[in-house]
Amino acid sequence: MLITFFFMTCVLLLETLRQAIAVLLRSDRRAAFASCWNDPRLFLAPVLPDLRARLSTVFLWLGMILLFAEDLLTLLVQQFVPFLLPEHVSIFVSAAICLLFVARLSCMSFSLRQLALLAPLFILAWVILLSTPGNPFAYGITQPVCLLLFFMHAPLRSVIKTGLGIKAAYMVLTITLCLAGRIPDHWNWLDDVGRYALGFGHFNVLGIAVVEFLLLYVCLRFTAWRWWDSLLLVAAAVFILLVPVSRTSFLLVLVLLALVLAARYLPGIFRSSGIQCFLASSWALSAAFSLLAGWFYGSVPFLDKLNALLSGRLFLMHQQMLGPAVRLFGAVSNGTMSWDMVWSPECWTADRLAGLYNYNFLDNGYAFCLYMAGPIFLAALCIGYGLLIRRFFRSGFADWPLAFMLIVMALYTVTQRVFDMVWIAMLLGNLWAERPLSLARKA
Repeated sequence: MLITFFFMTCVLLLETLRQAIAVLLRSDRRAAFASCWNDPRLFLAPVLPDLRARLSTVFLWLGMILLFAEDLLTLLVQQFVPFLLPEHVSIFVSAAICLLFVARLSCMSFSLRQLALLAPLFILAWVILLSTPGNPFAYGITQPVCLLLFFMHAPLRSVIKTGLGIKAAYMVLTITLCLAGRIPDHWNWLDDVGRYALGFGHFNVLGIAVVEFLLLYVCLRFTAWRWWDSLLLVAAAVFILLVPVSRTSFLLVLVLLALVLAARYLPGIFRSSGIQCFLASSWALSAAFSLLAGWFYGSVPFLDKLNALLSGRLFLMHQQMLGPAVRLFGAVSNGTMSWDMVWSPECWTADRLAGLYNYNFLDNGYAFCLYMAGPIFLAALCIGYGLLIRRFFRSGFADWPLAFMLIVMALYTVTQRVFDMVWIAMLLGNLWAERPLSLARKA
């Protein structure tokens, strides 16, 4: 996404410059500025607006299908076109997505106000990228920005339907090929006794794939919820508990079910301003809890037990926190550690004395983001998702599942790095859109 991010930045700069020059060339500059500030204008030039609006929709659907179906395409190529490598598919899809993202952006309309509000986000991202040259995790910074622009003004319900269909096809095909012996059950993990990944590589990957499917399913079924929908979530929780044995994913499904049932049968709870504010702070509270738990690990007995439940995540966070300080705009993970060494305090001490960072071993998304991109970026994410949750609760009953999706992902980020996931990143566009995304509208 780094190349895509560069070209999208260029398009935004050119459009900002074009609108600024247009204002300066007018005799009534105050009126011209007010018009450009409030009224969205077609990017680059007001040429063929009807055709470009239709092309924008075409670019949206092509890019969306490629974005969602990359894993499915890779799997099909591996099985039926063996002379092509997965890397070839990845290069082709990445190049096509870059072209479609930039092409769609050039066919969209933005006001000067929107461009001014987007500017701090792009400036922060570029400062982080330039401060950490060669950062292999740069996609965690650029991907959310590209996604929120690409999906801005998209028909959200149709996007989710398409994503759900492609996700279901990928899951069915992967599990079928695994059961048929065409692909291995999982990579060579040591904790594989009684756990099955069914071709997804790791048990937790299968668990979150099921959770992701359920989140999209709830978004589409929420307003017409029936008892068998609840039964589906219960069955999925049992599946996760018995097959991949992913405790986090199991708990997330239970949280999602509790939120849905409470919203359906006790909706007044979520209309309370206090409850909305509390749920909107789920990202900030989860981040604060994660970082404090990592810092105080070893000095609070309760955290030793929690560390065991979290498969050692607090230990790894604590070891990194004892090392070099967090930098304002992030740092490159340049340590010498490997997975065979991470459980040895002596190895951490050696890299700590050399001033090296090993945050790439942190599964906690908040701690990872803090070291990778710095506290400003982490705070911006937590504030942004908090504002979104509050907005979805206030925009109407039909949009509540979007808030539930963000709440569930806030909890999941405690154990995994998911802040750049497509479904939650694309919703950030609501903070800048003239017409916010909603499940209640088809377009």
